[in-house]
Amino acid sequence: MNPALRHHLRQLYGLNLPETVDLAETTLDAFHALLAEQIRASEPGVVLNKLERPQIELIHERAKQRLDQFADGSGISNRGARRFESFDIPTTAIATPVGLQLFATRVKPARAPLRR
Repeated sequence: MNPALRHHLRQLYGLNLPETVDLAETTLDAFHALLAEQIRASEPGVVLNKLERPQIELIHERAKQRLDQFADGSGISNRGARRFESFDIPTTAIATPVGLQLFATRVKPARAPLRR
């Protein structure tokens, strides 16, 4: 069990989580019941729900929506983007990396006008 989480939950809500949970001896359902009972004793209005399967499809859909929003707002598509602003993204080993292109155009000081 995460010690920082244990300490935080003990301070805020009075929950006493064990230091370790051996899943060979304790089932997930038993741990859920223990935690739900402690939560019910300290905060009767809070309900702990156990998900049997993670909602990975929902997570993927949200990530895809964010990627589509980014692509729509920046003028690039999420497929085959080979440019960053006006810089070529290298696709071979002999191309100039984008970081060096950025440095040369935006960071590296220009030569003094009277310098020979």
